[in-house]
Amino acid sequence: MQKKLKALVVDDSITIRKIIKANLNKLGVNEVFEAANAEEGFKIAKTTFLDVAFIDYNMPGSMNGLDLAHKIRADQKISSLRLIAVSAEFDEKLVEQFKEAGVKEFIEKPFDLAKFNIAIKPLLEDKESDSTISESGGTKLTKDTLERLFATQPQITVDGNYIVFMFGNEKITMDIETFVAKSFYFLDITSE
Repeated sequence: MQKKLKALVVDDSITIRKIIKANLNKLGVNEVFEAANAEEGFKIAKTTFLDVAFIDYNMPGSMNGLDLAHKIRADQKISSLRLIAVSAEFDEKLVEQFKEAGVKEFIEKPFDLAKFNIAIKPLLEDKESDSTISESGGTKLTKDTLERLFATQPQITVDGNYIVFMFGNEKITMDIETFVAKSFYFLDITSE
């Protein structure tokens, strides 16, 4: 059973936002938030439990997409948000700067829909399971995983930098830092 993905599209072009949103909708992603600038995008990222954000590089305002990526990575509550950079002007230097900001995926404008689908496919596969392995070797936290962790009483152990949850025969391992950051975010949501 596929879980619901929540995506954010940050681009000053309403046309690009609508194209990305339409493609995400075709792939089954129905909760897509839009922002016309980086400042608005950051506010949405801070207040919404998102799985991915598509960030345009060149936008008006005090922040461009690279600045937004750095600001997201610096915020403990949302630092693990998956970011996909979008631009018509990628060069080696810009790609390297985005990589330094923790962005690993890039989509060039104008869109090649096949490349777009390839970039989003891992996210769709991740959501088919509550506990998927992240780059750090731990579990990628989803809202469903957190709800499950807080709704049950698993056996919990710590192994180095990882926390291990045992649910009978099922084992979920995740990076402690990520778990703590996401847990506080989750608790903020449920306490309202």
